[in-house]
Amino acid sequence: MKIKLVSALLIAIAFTGCKKDDDDNPAPVNNTPVVVAAKSFDNVLFDKDKMFFSTEGTSAVALDSNAAKLVPTTIDLTYTWDGGYDAPGMLDPIVRSSNSYGWSSTFHTAWSSVSEEVIWYKTTLVAQDFTNAKADKSKIDEYFADGKTTITTHTIWPTGACVGGRNGNTGFGVGQIFAFERSSDSKKGLIQIVSTFTMGINTQTKMNIIIEN
Repeated sequence: MKIKLVSALLIAIAFTGCKKDDDDNPAPVNNTPVVVAAKSFDNVLFDKDKMFFSTEGTSAVALDSNAAKLVPTTIDLTYTWDGGYDAPGMLDPIVRSSNSYGWSSTFHTAWSSVSEEVIWYKTTLVAQDFTNAKADKSKIDEYFADGKTTITTHTIWPTGACVGGRNGNTGFGVGQIFAFERSSDSKKGLIQIVSTFTMGINTQTKMNIIIEN
């Protein structure tokens, strides 16, 4: 009886020991790295009233200035519209809130003293690049590293403060892709212009937005 009990005990220990080894050292299925999608917002609609957006997820839609003032530290993307030039664009929130401009317009009004700094870049990216980065956020950083993004220059606003807008030399048309970087945490993202204003009818620009999460 004792021999049977000891034998059963040894078998149980051996089985348990083998099971532990299997759990601790699972064989990899393959060597493919884990792919993580970027945080994305599709078909976000901006216009002359709803110009403020948070990639932190405060809202899935663009906000007007009154709503934005309730969550100012989360706002990192701001749209601009110059009616005199029919010129849409994106502007760094800090520059926007400073009210230091070379001309006067309704969207230049200071709105927050705790704005998030965002640097804008022109890119040579195409639609497939945007799709790839949406599926794999590591692509965004690759685009910054391999020269596919170039910091913007503007005749009025500081370097890197905007894309598009009045007197802008970057253009702001359907299909274009621009890059941005949030200074507070160095997270990078892309916008893809889906549709833009219709002269004399509306001031709307629709865009897809992705950012490292």
